[in-house]
Amino acid sequence: ARTRPHGSDLVLDKPLEDDAFAAVLEQAASHIDGSENARRPMQAARSIPPVAPAQPAAAKAEFTAHPPSESAGVMDLAAAGDIVTAQVAMPEVAEPAQPAEPETRNVAEMLARRRIDQPVRVGELVIDPEHDAYYSAEAALKPLKPALENPCAAARVLDANALAETRKGKAQPLARLRWFAGLVATPGELAHGLATDSRYKLSRWPQTEREFPRHFRIATAMMKQAAVPAQIAQASGAPLADVIDYINASRAAGWLAVEHDEPAPAESEAQARGNVLSRFRKPFAR
Repeated sequence: ARTRPHGSDLVLDKPLEDDAFAAVLEQAASHIDGSENARRPMQAARSIPPVAPAQPAAAKAEFTAHPPSESAGVMDLAAAGDIVTAQVAMPEVAEPAQPAEPETRNVAEMLARRRIDQPVRVGELVIDPEHDAYYSAEAALKPLKPALENPCAAARVLDANALAETRKGKAQPLARLRWFAGLVATPGELAHGLATDSRYKLSRWPQTEREFPRHFRIATAMMKQAAVPAQIAQASGAPLADVIDYINASRAAGWLAVEHDEPAPAESEAQARGNVLSRFRKPFAR
């Protein structure tokens, strides 16, 4: 806007025109020194002088004339390209420690937790997870309880010949034995990860074993609605210990649904503001 600008190497006159703007850019490019002497060391580039405090508006009436020098005016793009951006180390946020899972007490708990991944023999019982089957001379489940109550060290891995000979017999579904393992693994005590204040429900109607007639009433109560173990025992008329064992068995079989109480939703800002205003309106409305 000035007729004669003072102290400015680059001047763009009004009105703004393309040719004039291109000429100023070419003039600016001529000031850039791309030689190796213009490249400042990295340490010098990092040491930036402190910024002078801002001058009052009255002191900025005119531009201060500065003679052209290497440090003033145009930014050295070549030197700026050599500056390495510092990597800021973010503090690591420690995740909450998960409670350690207790050790398995017996073969039944190993089977319920799906810790048996290869064919093993426990007494006369053979567990074959590779074929999803088990082999036993007993067709009923209750006679297998002593074998499942053995310590974990009692499970012996079968060799290839013994396994091939065992597989010639009649196989039974491993899911049935896993359900029974959950039933007898921790008598009267909820399995690891289950809480007494959680609400449990069956995700589907299970197959009820004839050896356990009480389970039909427990399953009927758990199919109606989710409830805590004490409420299930009251609704079914079964002892609380039997209800807990049945919950463990249903979890091991994979048809147990667990529901936790969710916290009440947070009040929105608009609702909170409305509630505050309503408190002020009520006294005046009387």
